[in-house]
Amino acid sequence: MTMAYLSIRNLPDHLERRITREARRRHITKTAVVLEYLERGARTAGSATRRASLRAWAGKLPRRDLERVLHTSGWHRVIDDELWSK
Repeated sequence: MTMAYLSIRNLPDHLERRITREARRRHITKTAVVLEYLERGARTAGSATRRASLRAWAGKLPRRDLERVLHTSGWHRVIDDELWSK
């Protein structure tokens, strides 16, 4: 495995303080903290972003339209036993 190097520029002060505080608290390097944050973020970014954007979109719909969307999209939650029993 090849190790890559990355420089972080323009790191906001509040993030640098948080990373430093976490590293000191856990007695690990700031690099280790940043790598853990990146790993955690990479694992959850896609699904969390999709859910959040869908919630934001749904939250802006009038109630009647939201009910229609939920009713119409409900079919994808139904398992077709005949289709899956083959």
